[in-house]
Amino acid sequence: MLHLIAAVQPVLLAAVLIPPAHLKLFGGHRADGVRATALASLLGTTRALHAYRVLGILELLIGMLLIAPPARTVNAVAATGLAIGFLGYLAYARHVGPESSCGCLHSRRATPVSWRSFARAGLLVLAGLLATQAAGYWLDVVVAHPLTATAILTVEAVAVVLLSPELGLTRPMQLRHLRSRLPRPLISPSGLTLNSSVQQLQHSPAYQRIAGQLHPEILDSWRDQEWRILCYNARHQGRPATAAFAVPLRRYDPGAVRVTLVDEFTGDTLLATADRSLSTPAGS
Repeated sequence: MLHLIAAVQPVLLAAVLIPPAHLKLFGGHRADGVRATALASLLGTTRALHAYRVLGILELLIGMLLIAPPARTVNAVAATGLAIGFLGYLAYARHVGPESSCGCLHSRRATPVSWRSFARAGLLVLAGLLATQAAGYWLDVVVAHPLTATAILTVEAVAVVLLSPELGLTRPMQLRHLRSRLPRPLISPSGLTLNSSVQQLQHSPAYQRIAGQLHPEILDSWRDQEWRILCYNARHQGRPATAAFAVPLRRYDPGAVRVTLVDEFTGDTLLATADRSLSTPAGS
């Protein structure tokens, strides 16, 4: 089994390296992405942008060599070295500041370094080390053992996704977890449309107090018994967050709107309706 795992690691490594390389080289938000990374503080924005492009070329080259025949140990060694370099860079980014972005997998989205970033880089180092032990070309192994090879790659791909906050795929689950944490005001029997809920929200003291911290577009919404939950991207004291508002679904009562502001990456509650600062709108 170990030889099968080793043989398919070049596919995983290439899948992790090539898409970010494309974004670094051709993405429309390269400059914005670089400014948010620790690389900018290390080299300056202009030099960091050049370094970002060089890194993209390196990732693309190594990724293509990993999947091109024949299998070469030197390619796996290069991928391992790159992954070790990522670990060192993550340590530097963490040292620079908790808000520094990694910019590793998704250069369009600024994502602070977390334990998941280190775990993902560690997984890539392990994959690279395993790839150096591959005895044959990965495609031959996939053809000979399609089910086993697919299962191995699927498990590893899921692990990479779960360890990649840049992809934002865990957010819907985090949003659903907010349901149990929202305060429950009193209810009453009439009904309101989504647009009416948004208007009610915008007239509420809870919304007006933190409106300047919110992205204007609704991130997600759902019904929870007698409430409509409306979620927005937010930033609180420089930290990326999700604001979840509980709006009465069957009556118009802006004063009953409640909000919970949760750190996007740690899940910590940053602000809640119980805070006195939310009792009245700003400027009142």
